[in-house]
Formats: sequence, structure tokens, C-alpha cells
Amino acid sequence: MSSGVKRINPPYLFGGKRRVADFVVPSSPEWFGGYVEPFLGSGASAIALMQGHPEASFTLNSPSEHVVDVWLAVQYESKALIALMREHRALHSAGHFAAVRRWDAEGELPQKTLIERAARFVYLTATNPGGGYPVDESGLSTASFGQAPVAFDEANLRALAGLLADRDVRLSSVPAFELVPQIRDEDLVLVDTTAAPDALTDRELKSLLGTLTARGAYLLVTAPTDARAALFDSWNTLTRVSDHPDGERLWGNGTLERALRLHGAP
Repeated sequence: MSSGVKRINPPYLFGGKRRVADFVVPSSPEWFGGYVEPFLGSGASAIALMQGHPEASFTLNSPSEHVVDVWLAVQYESKALIALMREHRALHSAGHFAAVRRWDAEGELPQKTLIERAARFVYLTATNPGGGYPVDESGLSTASFGQAPVAFDEANLRALAGLLADRDVRLSSVPAFELVPQIRDEDLVLVDTTAAPDALTDRELKSLLGTLTARGAYLLVTAPTDARAALFDSWNTLTRVSDHPDGERLWGNGTLERALRLHGAP
């Protein structure tokens, strides 16, 4: 992304994922056909690459329907989403927060419209200290009430809506392996393991990464400093390409390394 382009941020708060984009983008090839993110988290890397690659197509997939709801709302109903967020901001209190959070526990969430569900997700992440959407073992929200004003940037959301309208962006919530048939040579695939389902085993992840490489994809894999990071270091099909001071690490496959040597990074 050019230094003269104003940065657009994700539509919800997801901790420090913006900083991940700061070293994903420089580690990406100068050109790629399509961008695929099987485990969409904040979307910060996708947004940054959209800003710098208007010619590419983008497939954003999340195991969380909540996340996909927000992106669909921004893409097609941004004005309605902003209007509902204004209501949440005006009503913000411990009582209102608790009532909205209980929509899932009380079975109300499936009866809400896509825009209402999306606004709830944005509101809870904007209020939960540190951002993010924590859940319990049953998948129910455990977000905490924050006293500070609701962190919601209307101008940023409008800018993101405009960007999505101007790009070829497809959204889905399917198992990651269902995306494999659409991967082509020179597609860039970002696998954010922190956003992957907890049930995804190391064996399944290795199979997914191997299959993506076999299809000719440029592969980038992110992980924090944990056992999975040590696992990636032990695989000869991946090479560490970047480290962030906070412990986040980035690996690439041989296809990506060859492209970077040949064409360079942005």
C-alpha cells in the first residue's frame, strides 16, 4: 500500500491484528492473482492488500458466522449498520450492554436481522476491554462491559464500504478445505492460525497447507510464539520470513520465496 493512501481499519476491534498486517504486506509478492483468507480474523491484512491491489479478487472466509455477518453488512448495508451503531452508542450502559450480550444465551440471536446481528458484534467488540469477541465453551459471548465510550469510527466504516464496493470481494463461512478447489497458481493465501477453529488439529492444518502449496499458491502463515509456532519451524516446507517484536511470527512456502526473489515485495 502506498504511503500516501490513508489506512482503512477493520470494522471491529480485534486486539493487535492491525500490526500483523504491517508485516504481512511487505512479505507479500508484488503481484498475485487472487487473495484467499480461510480463517478471517480482523481482516486488517486483507484490507491493506485491497488498498494496494485493485486488480485482484478477494475471498474472505471465516468459521465464525458473526464475522461474516459484519462484512456482509458493511458491503451491502453500511448505512443501516451505522444507524444501529449510533443507537447502541446512545444507549450504552451496563444494562444495555448486558441485554444485548444475552441475545445468544436467550435464543434471540437467530431471530435478529443480519444488520442487527452485525451491529451487536461490532458493539460488543468495541466495548469489550482490548477488543475481540470472547466466548465460552458453548459459543456464548463472554464480552465484558467497558466504561469508555464505544469505539466506533463511522468515517472508517464508510471508507471500508466504499473499498468493498470497488473490489471483487466474496464472503463465506465454510470449512477451509471447501475453498481448496478454487485456489489457482499464484493466488496468495494467508492462514492466520489464531483465527482457526480450536478443533483444527495439527495434522489437518499440515494437510491443508500442503494441499494449498501443491496447487501453486503463495502461502503465508501467521502464529504467535507457542507450540504451533515450533511445529511450523520443524516443517521443511515452510520458512520463517518475518518476526514481530510482540512474538507474532510469519512463515512462507517455497512458492512464495521464489516469487519474492524473482519479483520482489511491494
